[in-house]
Amino acid sequence: MIQGEKEASKVITKSAFFQARKQLSHIAFQTLNHQLVKQTHHSDWQPKLWKGFRLCAINGTSIRLPNEADIIEYFGVQKGRVEQGQCIMGMASVFYGILNKIVIDSGIHPRATSERQCAEDHLAFSQENDLVLFDRGYVAFWLYAYLLKQNIKFCVRAKTNQDLLIKDFVKSGKREAVVTFHPNKPSIKPESVTSIL
Repeated sequence: MIQGEKEASKVITKSAFFQARKQLSHIAFQTLNHQLVKQTHHSDWQPKLWKGFRLCAINGTSIRLPNEADIIEYFGVQKGRVEQGQCIMGMASVFYGILNKIVIDSGIHPRATSERQCAEDHLAFSQENDLVLFDRGYVAFWLYAYLLKQNIKFCVRAKTNQDLLIKDFVKSGKREAVVTFHPNKPSIKPESVTSIL
């Protein structure tokens, strides 16, 4: 400590810390994570595989965010119950290596962003031997078409009452079957397939 300098001058205030933190870009953390994953796969470390596949999952969830003007501007607000008022919400999504417990890609998006759109962004970081698992929120013909076009292996859970093919399969009592899904009218509208092209 410099002679005559007060100890208090070496303490970082909450306000100074907050202001400095606001200068950090989230992209830095995403880039560092991508670099870490890349380094891991180029090292001598042998990742755990399932039948030769890197077993992965993609999932998203709505999260509550701080009530700050710049956050509201980017993420938007969601109307709550009368007694609650509005809340600031975002869509958090993660692409996760299940067996190796590694976050491959992640992001927080405006609340109006769909889980499926987030999934398409994550898939830019997929590998040739990935088997990607999705829950029921990802049922979409355009997403299936995109995954097939990118040659990405995938498995999607579906509601048993959502589609005639699925209903017929459940009624059949079979353990497995090969079926062909055909797009419905909304799936083949031009605006629905822009993500595939």
